[in-house]
Amino acid sequence: MVGLTGLAGLAARGSVIDMPRKSPEEAAEQVKLSLKKIGAAYKENDETNGFSYRYDTLWYSPYSFSVYVGSFQEGKTVVRVDSSANMEKAIADVIYQDAELGTFEKTYGGKSWLLGDTLTIISPFFGYLYGNIDSPFAARNYGFKSLLYLGIDAFLLWVGGKTFFTHGFDPFDRGLLWTGILMGSYRLVVLPGFHMGYVAQDRLVNLKYTFRF
Repeated sequence: MVGLTGLAGLAARGSVIDMPRKSPEEAAEQVKLSLKKIGAAYKENDETNGFSYRYDTLWYSPYSFSVYVGSFQEGKTVVRVDSSANMEKAIADVIYQDAELGTFEKTYGGKSWLLGDTLTIISPFFGYLYGNIDSPFAARNYGFKSLLYLGIDAFLLWVGGKTFFTHGFDPFDRGLLWTGILMGSYRLVVLPGFHMGYVAQDRLVNLKYTFRF
């Protein structure tokens, strides 16, 4: 069973692993081995928020998280993973397994990049759902949150078909150009992030990791 420790003062969502028989230096080396194994591009950050080490993924990495390593009492080192992309629990599980502290029972299938990208182009609503269903990175209440993407599509359709013209709602004739520009730009904004999520899940699945949830 995973040893989880709550650390006060850190507002970001995170998942924490106990490494009782490792020094911060040893735990940091273990973390770097895990990041290398999963292909996470990262940099060391001097702003450690009270920890000894901090590693942040880079913008072009398929992952988005920060890992903190430190010791807050003698003989006990903790590793904390924070993520705004719902990756904290999955990455903590990866580090836990690579440190040979245990395994888990939950498994996931891979994601088709082509299918996911196609669904996103059709509507980010579908791409978001595809990325969250059967995923270790699934957001809480992702079904409800997916409606936001559908709502943005509907709003842009209305703006492109009505606001730029004075001939009523007409997104497929007079408003076709602006509708295409607005909705196409929206898809170009969300597509890279969704695609990276599919890539990240594929990597973890191919490496045969298991997960708590």
